[in-house]
Amino acid sequence: MLSWFSPIVLGFVSTPILVQGLGVETYGVYALILGFLSYSFTFGIGRAASKYVAEYTASGETELLSKSLSAVLIFSVVVGAVGAVVLALVTPYVVSDVLQLPENLRPSAETGLYIACVTGLMTMISMVFQATLQGSHRFGTYLTVSSLGAVTLSAGNIALALSGYGIEALIAWSLFSTLTIGIIFFVAALYAVPDFRLTLSIGGDMTKTVVRYGSSIILYQIFANALYILERTIVVRRFGPEGLTYYAVPMLLGIYLHGAISSFVLAFFPRMNELLDDCEELVRLYKKVNRPVIALIVLTATSLIINGEQFLALWVGVKLSEMASGVLVFHVLTFSLIGAGLIAWQIAESYKAAGINVALTFIWMVVAGGLLLTVIDRNYGIEGVAAAKLIPVALTIPVIFFIEKRFLGSVQTGHWMMLLARTGLAGLCMAAFQITTIKLIFGGWPQLLISITGGSAVYAIVLFLSGFFEDDEVERVRSFFPIRFD
Repeated sequence: MLSWFSPIVLGFVSTPILVQGLGVETYGVYALILGFLSYSFTFGIGRAASKYVAEYTASGETELLSKSLSAVLIFSVVVGAVGAVVLALVTPYVVSDVLQLPENLRPSAETGLYIACVTGLMTMISMVFQATLQGSHRFGTYLTVSSLGAVTLSAGNIALALSGYGIEALIAWSLFSTLTIGIIFFVAALYAVPDFRLTLSIGGDMTKTVVRYGSSIILYQIFANALYILERTIVVRRFGPEGLTYYAVPMLLGIYLHGAISSFVLAFFPRMNELLDDCEELVRLYKKVNRPVIALIVLTATSLIINGEQFLALWVGVKLSEMASGVLVFHVLTFSLIGAGLIAWQIAESYKAAGINVALTFIWMVVAGGLLLTVIDRNYGIEGVAAAKLIPVALTIPVIFFIEKRFLGSVQTGHWMMLLARTGLAGLCMAAFQITTIKLIFGGWPQLLISITGGSAVYAIVLFLSGFFEDDEVERVRSFFPIRFD
């Protein structure tokens, strides 16, 4: 989770500076380009490297490492190059006809998207080596390099924004940062997997396996990308680039929550692939990981919903808070529900059943797309757009139980009842504390700090008293303190 901590902290620092430096309208275009970069190129193909490194190492088939990693790398390069060419070709059409950006913003948007095409390709290559580190359990190295990348990117963005540079410079700096950190990831991956040798003698069976696995990941990313384009198109055409800023800035908080959960769960993805033949141990691991994930989601989501409006006002300004606090609630709920299903999502991928995730994202695209086209001509504001994304995610939550039944042998009913009862009680107690704090204490950063830290303490205490934590977890936490209170 620490690998995501640096981007979150630096994002909190850089976002208000970028919004003020670029202006609300121009920042909306910048967020649009970053979104295209994230959705169009983070296909997640590189995650296959984590699976195969862990799986083949556990099974002792180390001779297959070079073949599998080479196949994943080549496939990533091909897909990334094709994606870059396609995006470059459609950029003028997307900017002028689809998004219908104002004339004064189109040159910057086009240039930024062209640079993003190259950045995306570099990102996909880098993700292969990131996943290699994760698959070999080199999380300390991954943390170090990721944190260095976050600092480099954010520091450069802040310096460029304060110096008066525009979108093109910011996206170019992103390309430089991605390339530099990618090289470091590559070197670190070679040390982590010394047996790896790039080879073109992959073999038909390995090629089919990687392409089949990667294609499923690509397909559900395409569905997510289509929904992203439709969502952003509706916001920009209906509410203008400034409307996209009001929509995208609060979404950052939801993305940060989702990213923290993803980073935490990633640490267990290699272990899941090592336990594919030990269902009992996999169930134990599933429950062990799921408890802190759900606890974190309830803690963060409750705090963001209650304190979100005040936080936005202090963070990026009162006007933006007034326009964006409502949509924040929908974003937080959406990403919280997606986060709750991440472990089940990865179990499906571990068993090479990514088709379930494809079907899931297809449903999201169809249902949310239909709702978006319905609300576009109605006066629901950007909140209506965010609600259209939340509804299909909420409707497909039962897929978690389907995955449990299929791959873990049974639905973990007792586990979920325990989780929801205890985190729900703790969440209610925390909410009561925070609402009381807001009413009794004068606003500002001190009040917000008291509300969040005090509420979190109440949450943790209630969880502890309810027996949420296991004995070994309590003992592990107590071991950090030199004074014992036995």
